[in-house]
Amino acid sequence: MFKIDNMIFPDTCPKTCPQKDEGFTYQGCLCSRCPVFSCVPPKNDPLGYGAMLKPEEYNKEWAKEFHTFISGGERPTLKLYCKK
Repeated sequence: MFKIDNMIFPDTCPKTCPQKDEGFTYQGCLCSRCPVFSCVPPKNDPLGYGAMLKPEEYNKEWAKEFHTFISGGERPTLKLYCKK
């Protein structure tokens, strides 16, 4: 388990995730944005790259959206911000 902004996330995709049946179908799918996928190192990591992001680097708004979603709430509406 790990924390993002005082929200606890599991180390693996939770059985209660509504997206679980659809699965990881393409690189831009909802699962690829999930903190469980982004912040947990893969089980088979022979080169030692680790996770894509550290939990403290993950977008706090997205974390809140996903935390609600995997707890049985609404599907996330993820906002992307572009820096000028």
